[in-house]
Amino acid sequence: MNILIIEDDENKIKQVTEYLSYSLQFKHSIIIRKSYQSGIKEIMKKEYNFIILDMSLPTFDIIPGGNGGRFRSYAGVDILDEIKRNRLTSKSVVLTQFDVFGEGENKTTLTELINILEESYPDNYLGTVYYNASQSNWKEELRRFINNL
Repeated sequence: MNILIIEDDENKIKQVTEYLSYSLQFKHSIIIRKSYQSGIKEIMKKEYNFIILDMSLPTFDIIPGGNGGRFRSYAGVDILDEIKRNRLTSKSVVLTQFDVFGEGENKTTLTELINILEESYPDNYLGTVYYNASQSNWKEELRRFINNL
């Protein structure tokens, strides 16, 4: 199985990859991309069985002296749009540590967002895992999605 993780938070990347590698003894390919653009390029280059997707990402990878361009509160939705538009079969789980996205008129709660994702991407979106670095229940939720693939 090939897994793509699209995530910009180094601690979250470390915890997820360690969990997949050691706790689940996952021995297959794990690729990491850290922005909307690098994530899109990767899914166009190779189809993945499973994508762990952060919802909010910088537009570009952050390099020393750079800011990654415009921050995209709904980058995960935009990536799911591309997966659907290109008729890819990759299954995706959103792994997020936020319960509110966007600002002002574009503000959406996590519950509202889950409803939108379920309705808009039934073939690719499996569900959402709420991540909290100080708790471990996200691990079992993620395991459940992987086991159901």
